[in-house]
Amino acid sequence: MLRRYSRIGINLRIMAGIDFGDHQRVTLKWAVPVCLCIMFTALLMGIFPLFSPL
Repeated sequence: MLRRYSRIGINLRIMAGIDFGDHQRVTLKWAVPVCLCIMFTALLMGIFPLFSPL
């Protein structure tokens, strides 16, 4: 099932004329800052502690 969806995604990129390298560059430009923002927010809220009391 997952392979089928990955084939659909690949076919859509090819049909849209998007190069995989360009797609990856744009995705990483957004994904890395979003992940860092979520991590720092969790650290500030104490959800993801820096130090363990163990």
